Amino acid sequence: AEEAAVPAAAAAESHAPDALREKAGLLAQLRAVQDERRGLVGEVVAHASRAAAAGTDRHPQYRLLIAKALGLDEGEVERCVPGILAELELEMGALRGGVQELGRA
Repeated sequence: AEEAAVPAAAAAESHAPDALREKAGLLAQLRAVQDERRGLVGEVVAHASRAAAAGTDRHPQYRLLIAKALGLDEGEVERCVPGILAELELEMGALRGGVQELGRA
């Protein structure tokens, strides 16, 4: 039984670099998607701010945009707004923290 465990362990070790490369690739993809999402959320916020400043009410359009981006029914967006806002605040805090860490380096 021990002899069978040794080749299995050796095989697992030989695949470890491949698994690490795969995880690193997935992490890079995740970061890219998160960066893209942050950018899109920033655009939505900027457009909403400009619309509010211009006195136009585009809330229905933004509600539809958010619904489509999240794959929700338009009526569900209002229920999700507190969670979206909380996530944005966390992301902004993390971004600020990262910028501060870069400044210290």
